[in-house]
Amino acid sequence: MTHSTLPGRAALRVAISEAIDQHSLRHLPQSVEVVRYSIAGDDTHEVDMLVPPGFGKQAADVIPRIRTRYIQTVSAGVETVRPMVPEGVVLCNAQGVHNASTAEWAVTAILASLKWIPFYDELRREGVWGGRAQADAYWTETYGSAHSAGAPILLEELAEKTVLIVGYGSIGKAIEARLAPFEPGRIVRLARTRREGVHGVDELNALLPEADIVVLIMPLTPDTHHMIGREQLARMRRGAFLVNAARGAVVDTDALVEALEAHHIRAALDVTEPEPLPAGHPLWKAPGLLLTPHIAGSSPLFLDRVFRFVGQQLQHLLNGEQPENIITGEY
Repeated sequence: MTHSTLPGRAALRVAISEAIDQHSLRHLPQSVEVVRYSIAGDDTHEVDMLVPPGFGKQAADVIPRIRTRYIQTVSAGVETVRPMVPEGVVLCNAQGVHNASTAEWAVTAILASLKWIPFYDELRREGVWGGRAQADAYWTETYGSAHSAGAPILLEELAEKTVLIVGYGSIGKAIEARLAPFEPGRIVRLARTRREGVHGVDELNALLPEADIVVLIMPLTPDTHHMIGREQLARMRRGAFLVNAARGAVVDTDALVEALEAHHIRAALDVTEPEPLPAGHPLWKAPGLLLTPHIAGSSPLFLDRVFRFVGQQLQHLLNGEQPENIITGEY
């Protein structure tokens, strides 16, 4: 498919929210006309590419008002936007723009939990220094039995642990690259499609018992909805660590709460189901949980990376080329 503008216009036009600062748009080709839309308004436009807001409800307000050939999201996940895309419009995601920040969040969550930072912060709040007795109790609670080491165990290491990365796209690869210097014993990769060095998703249940750490970073699709349920959580080792940087609905929340309250596993979540997490939800007080409110990709560099990529996409169109990251099939 070669690019052509909408009938009656010669210039390439892109619709971008009026909330985006002008500095972020410096990466766009100079020949492209930028059309600013209001998120809460009723303005209508005809453009060649629409960059909708990143939040589903706002996108739902904007997409019907703007006639376009291409919709370029600001995130890798498109499950909320995809049902809104009109027939004949090409949808592209922003795979790659969140690699660094999300990978850093995942590694930070793993290290903070293995170094028992939440545990020691709680001791700080209680005014306790040292905490060897409490550390022994924490170990027993986590692993189900007392340790037999001849010296105190006051934290854990990533070294020599087995890490299972479930979802081996660009973010999964970025997580692996940042984990490697910490010398894990083994990094196991799993994706929808089996290929050299990467296991297929049909091997998930067999691989879970081998992992000390399981990192989820796959898109949400009908096939991945509740991919991690009671059976999968039961297959994980006692004391294993589940990290969800994907989408909340990839995990069965009720089953996860049960596993946490039973002290079967530990977890770190940047995403939940439901989201936002309502007051009084059992995840707020679940033991062994590190929780952040869907912030892994929201760094100061986010907009710069997004619009650098949008600029590249527009340049493809100017060159008569297909844009990158076109969503076809299930995902």
